[in-house]
Amino acid sequence: MWNFVGRQNDLEGKMENTRGNWISGISFIDNALLGNQDKMPTKFKNESTVKFFFLPLILGLMGFFFPVEQRLWKILCPPFPIYFDQFRNCFLYRSQTF
Repeated sequence: MWNFVGRQNDLEGKMENTRGNWISGISFIDNALLGNQDKMPTKFKNESTVKFFFLPLILGLMGFFFPVEQRLWKILCPPFPIYFDQFRNCFLYRSQTF
C-alpha cells in the first residue's frame, strides 16, 4: 500500500503504530487505523513520510474498470498477457525448491 496510498516513515516495523505503516493523509482514516498521528514523537517523523491521499490507487482502479465498463477490450487485452506472464514467472521463480 505504500506505493498507492502513502508511507508513514521508512522504519521497519512489526505491526507497531509508529513504524513502517501506510498512511493516507486523510486524518479520520489514519486516526482510526493507527491512532492520532499528530501525537507521534518527532523521532518517527522524517523526510520519507509521503501522503498520496489514495490518488494512485483510485486512478489505477479507474484505469482498469473504465475499459471493462465501456467494453473497450482492445485496450484491456494487450497488456493482460504481459502481466499474467510476469505473475507466472515470479510464482515459478519463488516456488523453486533446491
